Amino acid sequence: NIQRLIEANPEARITLMSGTPIKNRINDFFAYLKLTGHELGENYSKFLRDFTNSKSGRGGRLQVGSGRNLNDLFRKTSNFMLRRTKEECLDLPPKVIFKYRFELDDYREEYNNIIKELAERKDVSNLNSCIHSLNIVLAKAKINGIIEMANGILEQERKVIIFSGYNEPLDMLEKHFGNTCVRIDGSVSASKRDDRIQKFLKDDATTVFIANMAAGGIGINLVNCTDVIFTNFPFTPSELYQAEDRTHRIGQTKSVNIYYTVCSQSIDEYLYELIVEKATDINNLVDKHKDSVDLGNVPEKLFKHLSSRRLETGFGFSNIIWNF
Repeated sequence: NIQRLIEANPEARITLMSGTPIKNRINDFFAYLKLTGHELGENYSKFLRDFTNSKSGRGGRLQVGSGRNLNDLFRKTSNFMLRRTKEECLDLPPKVIFKYRFELDDYREEYNNIIKELAERKDVSNLNSCIHSLNIVLAKAKINGIIEMANGILEQERKVIIFSGYNEPLDMLEKHFGNTCVRIDGSVSASKRDDRIQKFLKDDATTVFIANMAAGGIGINLVNCTDVIFTNFPFTPSELYQAEDRTHRIGQTKSVNIYYTVCSQSIDEYLYELIVEKATDINNLVDKHKDSVDLGNVPEKLFKHLSSRRLETGFGFSNIIWNF
């Protein structure tokens, strides 16, 4: 649609604006270059070769890797990009990040069974599905601890927001908090969505806001709350930060507490590291930070991490050849 608009107005001076210039990987930046007619936006394959650690996957298709030569890319595009961070434009109170660690306990066997099944099947066709299954188990394993964390916040007469990427953990939370919570996920209509937001904002008895990150992590102002808990990590930094910023925006007058939850001896630990590294890679281009990191494909890296360790089941992945 934007391309057609530009083509229909060849004499117009076009300014593209985005709150999230790069959502996931450096190749997201190519669309801006193409739309603005920048010379680096003429050839996508060349852009990947020059500025990402991409490689050929199944069927010869390029799989996008991490960024490289980002100082060079920044230099070549700095004359057409103006970057203003929220910290530069707004006088907001700080975010305070807490990292809470839990054990899998009763869910360890279910978690290991998923890995065992994958190892025995030697099949990577449903790689993303397997990771989501593992993430759901991890989120469920944390629910009792997260409820305890939330109750501690509620006892201090503060409201709390709990985000998850999956419905099953949200079901467990909704069952526990009952009428004291509102829920937003992909099944909630626009009108009901606004009603639930207003209830959380205005009703003193509604103290818990639970939401799917995709449905409730964008376009909502919840500055009446200062505490945000995550049951799991998404694959992209922007999805995580967008959800955090439902409370950290214009109108917020207090410090915002962000609670990351991690299960020991699980992909949680590595996914957290990947999110941090991925954000560093993006910031190196748009905010001119110093260091760049090799992130690669998230599912591939997660399973390479699993293959380098022996979990409690004793099932390793050294016998599996991944064709990415």
